[in-house]
Order: sequence, then C-alpha cells, then structure tokens
Amino acid sequence: MTAIIVGPTLCDNQFAQVEPGNVLRRRPYSRPWRIISLRDGRLHREWGNSCSKKLDRDCYGIYWVFGKRGTLGDYPWKEEVLMISLEINGKGYEVDVNSEVPILWVIREHLQLTGTKYGCGVGLCGSCTILIDGRAQRSCQIPVHETAGRRITTVEGLPADHLVKRAWIEEQVPQCGYCQPGQIMQAVALLSEDSSPDEEKILAAMDGILCRCGTYPRIKRAIRRALKEVGRG
Repeated sequence: MTAIIVGPTLCDNQFAQVEPGNVLRRRPYSRPWRIISLRDGRLHREWGNSCSKKLDRDCYGIYWVFGKRGTLGDYPWKEEVLMISLEINGKGYEVDVNSEVPILWVIREHLQLTGTKYGCGVGLCGSCTILIDGRAQRSCQIPVHETAGRRITTVEGLPADHLVKRAWIEEQVPQCGYCQPGQIMQAVALLSEDSSPDEEKILAAMDGILCRCGTYPRIKRAIRRALKEVGRG
C-alpha cells in the first residue's frame, strides 16, 4: 500500500505507482474513487456512480492507493478479520479487524477514542501520535498486529491533572487544537525520557509534530513550565 499526492498533475515517480482500476481513498473509511484513465499527467476518475473528466481543487490532497480488489463500497481491509487483544489506556480490548489495519483506525473507528487525530495519513504531520510502551509513535503507520500485547496510551489515557496537560492549559497553547493531542503525547514521551532536556533536544523531539496555527512558541513555553514541575517534584 502506498500514498500519493494528488494535484493538478502527477510527477513521474507518482505516475508509476498508479494504474487504471486502482482505488484511491483519503482515509480507509472515506468515500473512494477509482482511476479510469491516465493521460497527459492527469488522473481521470470515477467517483461512486458518477464520472468526471477532470479533478477539481476539492479533490487535491494525499491519497492512499489500493489495488483492484473488491468494490468501491468495500474498505480495503475487509478480508481476513482476526481477533486481536489490545491494552489501551490500562484497559483490555478485543477487536475483530484485519491485522494490517493501522492502529489509528482501531482507536478511532472501533473504540471511539477520537482524541487521536487523523492528519496526513503518511506519518509526516504527527497529529496521530500515541505512546506505545512509553515511546511516541505515529499510529497511522503501525499495523494493529504490531501493537498486540504492548502498552498503548492515547491522550484520553493521561490524567486530567497530568503536568503536561496542566502546562498546556496554563500557557493557553491550543488555537484550533487539532494537532494538540499529538503535541501533548510527544511532549509526554520527551519528559519521560529526559527530565531536563536542553533547548536543542526539545526542538528535535517536537520537530515532527506540525502546527498549522503556528503555536510553537506557546508549546515550548508549556514544555518549559512542565519541566519546572518535574524539577520541583
């Protein structure tokens, strides 16, 4: 399974990754559209029961590319459903899913723990960050079978009075708030690994979590505030 960026045209290396009949989805459960032809560096597509000869701006974005199996109504991991045992936020769960489904979709769609956000779907924005055995991981990239028997923590699993959550509130970090669960989980992982990181280590740890609102100065202040709490503890 791969991902491509769909725009007015596709560059050559992306063009080589798709062929007529492939199904594209913005996310695993979203409405799909099927490639019906490739010409002049452009995709021509069938969306549901309607056809379009061009892609308008509303169609631009990052898409998952799936093979020709199944119908437009199927989601790509419908086959080979298994029972998988998970430990999330200290609770045990058993879910019937395909073992290759990213843990993000199990958390959000099956368990309705929607604090963890879907962003880019290719592990680049960090909105989907969770802790697995205490380490920050991009949940959109990790198949659920790799998390069986491991300790998973989402933002819902942090106590309300957790020092990082308190620091985020006191510094009034969020603006739109969409990326903040990922920011918080990355900060928690950082502080658990190093109780006195320097500026360079803070920037390196938080660099992979994008904030389109530009709240980075407030994020850094919140982390420094939380570090003071660690020092006093």
